[in-house]
Amino acid sequence: MPAQGYAGKECVCQHRRGICDQTCVRDLLETPLYIACLRLGGRPCLVVGGGDVGLEKVEGLLACNADVTLVAPEAVPELRDFAEEGSIRWERRGYEPADLDGKFLAIAATSDRRDRSAGSAAATSRPTSTASSSRSPRRATPT
Repeated sequence: MPAQGYAGKECVCQHRRGICDQTCVRDLLETPLYIACLRLGGRPCLVVGGGDVGLEKVEGLLACNADVTLVAPEAVPELRDFAEEGSIRWERRGYEPADLDGKFLAIAATSDRRDRSAGSAAATSRPTSTASSSRSPRRATPT
């Protein structure tokens, strides 16, 4: 269904607006995008950050059958549920560079600048695909 088909219906994007107001696609045509189609089934993936953005990333990775590890000292209830049911592994602590070891994909979904910066710096020296999902593009450093 095209994005316009959601207008006025329940919001299903990361903005969770209640009723869709097209926020997620507003400037889409003016935004340069790099699209990557990755087969993630069974591949080890890392998400750093246990908030709403981390939840969005974990849900997407699980939909692709990825082997997901979450690193975050705290997590929203839905992520805690995923961990309790065994759908993901949850390391209840801050990010450490060794968290990238053996990971196919790493996503920084945290508002903690130190974790984002440390993850970005560590990832540049490793053969890991990484992404920053910071909501502040001026501060985001995708690698």
